[in-house]
Amino acid sequence: MITAQTNPDRNATRATNSQSGNVFFIVMVAVALFAALMFTFSRGARQGGDNLSAKQADVMASDILTYVQRVERGVSRVYGRGFSENAISFQNEYISGYENANCTSNRCLVFHKDGGAVAYRQLDSSWSNSSDNWNFTGENYVVGIGTDCNNASCSELLMVLDDVPSVLCAALNKRLSIAPPIPQDNGIDLTEYDGAFAYNAANDIGDDDARLEEIRTACFEESGGNNYFYHVLMER
Repeated sequence: MITAQTNPDRNATRATNSQSGNVFFIVMVAVALFAALMFTFSRGARQGGDNLSAKQADVMASDILTYVQRVERGVSRVYGRGFSENAISFQNEYISGYENANCTSNRCLVFHKDGGAVAYRQLDSSWSNSSDNWNFTGENYVVGIGTDCNNASCSELLMVLDDVPSVLCAALNKRLSIAPPIPQDNGIDLTEYDGAFAYNAANDIGDDDARLEEIRTACFEESGGNNYFYHVLMER
């Protein structure tokens, strides 16, 4: 009787291939589960702003106010070097739209060591329900700040945080000595500042709620339901 011979090397190869396939499958499942977990966590963090405690919101409010003052000093540093307000640039590596053709050197870039010497900081996840970045705009006039008029020469240079959780908006106003409830205003324009100012009466800040008149920094509720925090970087 002839006995069939098996090839041990071939069997070993099959076993190794089978084990490799199993390991690869397990790794892929683990990667997919991890990606799903991170997506869920990120979404929850972004939507959980209104679940902040009052203490957490107060700490964040302090952080925000410190940073906007730092950016204001950076703007003043650039302006103090002799650059016009139209040459000030907020161009940064995180978001487009702030390129300014009037700025032709690093010295007029707010977020450059040779300019305003301010490090651009993206938003912490709980600062906004939907945004990762700041808005810099020259489209809005704040009643009682700078010169009062109805044209672009009176529009302020603003730094704005949009879709602010209500608890954080309230904490910001508390630190700014603005009494509750949150002030209301009917409009704000977030067009990116590229060196040009504009004016639209519908975007005046402080014409709907007297508590915002002559106020350089505040958080208000827009008629659409969003909360906006603004800080005047340069009054005009």
